[in-house]
Amino acid sequence: MKQKKKTVVCVGALLLLLIAGTYYLLMDEDGQAGEESLWLCDRGVERVVSLSVENSADEREFVFSKGEESFEGNDGSIYEYDQLASYIAALGYMKAVKKVNMPDFQMSEYSVTLKYENKESFCYHLGDYIEGVGMYVSPEGKEDVYLVDSIRAEKIEDMITSLYNVTLSDIDFDEIRGIRLYTPENGLILMNRSEAPRANEDFYWNIFEPFVWTADTEVVDDMIQTMKEIGYLKRTNQKMEPSECGLEKEEGQISCITFYDENDSEWTIYLGDKAGDDVYCRTSDLKDVYLIDQSVLRILESTALEIADPVLYHYEVPSVKKCTVKWQEEQYELSARWADEDEDQRGQRFFLDGAGISGAEYRSLAKWFSETRITDIGVEVKQQEAVEGTIMIERLSAPYQQEIIFRAVQEDASLLQVNLRGSATVYIKREAVEELISSLRNCRSHSS
Repeated sequence: MKQKKKTVVCVGALLLLLIAGTYYLLMDEDGQAGEESLWLCDRGVERVVSLSVENSADEREFVFSKGEESFEGNDGSIYEYDQLASYIAALGYMKAVKKVNMPDFQMSEYSVTLKYENKESFCYHLGDYIEGVGMYVSPEGKEDVYLVDSIRAEKIEDMITSLYNVTLSDIDFDEIRGIRLYTPENGLILMNRSEAPRANEDFYWNIFEPFVWTADTEVVDDMIQTMKEIGYLKRTNQKMEPSECGLEKEEGQISCITFYDENDSEWTIYLGDKAGDDVYCRTSDLKDVYLIDQSVLRILESTALEIADPVLYHYEVPSVKKCTVKWQEEQYELSARWADEDEDQRGQRFFLDGAGISGAEYRSLAKWFSETRITDIGVEVKQQEAVEGTIMIERLSAPYQQEIIFRAVQEDASLLQVNLRGSATVYIKREAVEELISSLRNCRSHSS
């Protein structure tokens, strides 16, 4: 099965190259077919083995060698066939508009090279790009200078820009399921996406280090969106060593972000010193030092408390079977059940202490959970005070039972300590619980 998939990929890739090549074979400056011109290379696209870009100023050459399913750069970057097809076609069918007399031809620092299986190599030193006119090029080993048309010139210019930047293609930012953040200042923060969405909602995120709590989905989504908008890494003007830009530190001493996607891909970026509007970085999949837009630092500036969802509890009405509230000497039982097929009333029916209540009344009480905000969150219980109340929630789906425990706070009578989901301890205003109890009292009196 895998071999068949590789064959399909290779055939599709070849087709892309052939289509792009045919376009450049037939077109001329006016988009007309068939007019004779000055061919610098007409070897085509089928037997290309590598494409390279060299910068003489920093003495670096990036070579992208053809593999079975993609092109791999000598820096570790990966490009799919469709990302390079138009570049290869432009160079494989390279023709000039005219030969020019330019004794004072000034080459830029860039040159591009296309190599074939038979060892043939076509290298061009690039001159100025003139928008709407074209680009001056000089083939390797010759003193001749040619003007190539504006369409090829734009493609070569785009090739230089694109291949001197590295797209973030090793991780699918639309399918992220886990995030790891670390800074020496804030420590380790681990988050994962829920296995299933909430009722009538989308997937949500959980923090499980340094404490267990629901993450604010909007905050996490903003982190992922930031990376999608950055989109690529920039190459440095000259080769940089990690020790020159704050990237020589050991694991545990250097700020980093790791993303995990649905395809079991894992990608880590390590961040070093700032450089203008960028930050020096290295990644788990590339060999060299690069630059990334400084907006990446926004992701690491968030503390676990800032990422934590401020909502006390997400009460999913369709999923909750029973909710038992105990507060000091009082007890209330909210329940819901789905109507049987033979009942006249469809959907859910709602009850308080066994007496029927309207859906509006039930949802008004349930809304208390999402409207109640936590004021602080910690890893450990500061002091075990007497339990003042509990809320036991029984659900139709996992987790099937959840208990919220309210304890007095010795140093501040206006707060309640709340224990929920294991290790996390949060604090809410006492008056919030008192408002819930008051609402339950009123609803009970109306229904009796």
